[in-house]
Amino acid sequence: MNRSFSKIRKMEIMDIHQKDIRNTFKEYYRGKYQNIYANKLLFMGAVNAYLSDYIKAGQLNPANENKMKIDIDAHKKFLIEKGVYKGKQITEEDVNKMSEYELLRIDTDDIVFAYVPDYKPTDVMEDFKGEAYL
Repeated sequence: MNRSFSKIRKMEIMDIHQKDIRNTFKEYYRGKYQNIYANKLLFMGAVNAYLSDYIKAGQLNPANENKMKIDIDAHKKFLIEKGVYKGKQITEEDVNKMSEYELLRIDTDDIVFAYVPDYKPTDVMEDFKGEAYL
């Protein structure tokens, strides 16, 4: 845990985003769309449009990407644990040889693996430390 987690403003922003994204998924996507690559992109596009509004409002740092992406590492782990891909046995070595293109498009049953790797809520100025030299 770093200092960000002790700041009320940042925690409130993160909490709002988590709840809004989860509720959007539950209300508009769960059970309504097939879990295919195009529909995952549709959901993530909605999330990214939502997050971009917070960048414009100054609540997310524009120096960070603040965009949801498919979690390729989770896809790899999913494949390794499942042990089957396109009806054939698959090993960890096979998974590590797969291209990013293939990994993004694998069938993950009913799970959407996504995350925001470069997310940064902003804080307000509270302290000042300055020096004057003569």
